[in-house]
Amino acid sequence: MKEQNLYTIGEIASLCHIPIKTLRYYDQVGLIHPRQKNDTTGYRYYGKEQIFEIQFIKVLRSLHFSISEVRKILANRNTREFRNSIKERLDALQKDITALQATHLSGTLLLERLEEGTILLERSQPDTSTELKLEDFPEQHVLFVRRQLKHYRNEEPHIELWSEVMQMAQKTGAILTGGIYVKYHHQPLEHFYTKDCDYEVGLPILKPPQKDVHYCRREAAFHAVTLCHVGSYHGLIAPYLKAMKWIQENDYEICGPARDVFLISSIDTENIDEWCTKIVIPVRKKQ
Repeated sequence: MKEQNLYTIGEIASLCHIPIKTLRYYDQVGLIHPRQKNDTTGYRYYGKEQIFEIQFIKVLRSLHFSISEVRKILANRNTREFRNSIKERLDALQKDITALQATHLSGTLLLERLEEGTILLERSQPDTSTELKLEDFPEQHVLFVRRQLKHYRNEEPHIELWSEVMQMAQKTGAILTGGIYVKYHHQPLEHFYTKDCDYEVGLPILKPPQKDVHYCRREAAFHAVTLCHVGSYHGLIAPYLKAMKWIQENDYEICGPARDVFLISSIDTENIDEWCTKIVIPVRKKQ
């Protein structure tokens, strides 16, 4: 028979809104033991004062304290130490929130890039290009890798360098603000027929890493002719020629290295017909 002011595990679970399974687990790991156990039936009974202790444990667990951390706090019910523990936990939670916000932003920007590419896919056939546009590109920070490539072929992206710059982004915790790009430090169209290529792979990021790194720079805002190509990289020369013709006929001049921005690339899908590449050629009006 149970004593007065004792509650069965079912009663205490109902009063404290906590699963019976959790109470048994807390007993097993030494957080809170029943005040009384019946050796014959195995029934567990909790004291009235333990209701407050269970609620206290629930508060700690809701703040994501681990079992070992809760056990330590319970063993030293000191107000000052408890305050310090809460402060440390809130600091840790704020870091988690900041990291999740950054992850959410990166995911949102990735979705926007894929949606832009998908819209273009719905309007275009494979190995075609969209209408030419003039666009303003804002100032931005970029992570980049630049190499002199031997025996270069434009239709074969340099996946090793793509991977290298993506690893940089992961290592520094950078928040991406755009798709991966390839910039060609050559005269216009030269990257289609040169055997050696001054080749840059980059990723736009929200802000530079906290530590000063040589592979990050700030790019000034610029004006550019753009058009998108859907399909394999073999067909990229056609939209480049189209853009070059438009530039010459409309009294513009090229004022910076051309780049390919990969809205949907071989990283995103193996279907070549779904690859979508934005060609970006910085221009200005002739004086």
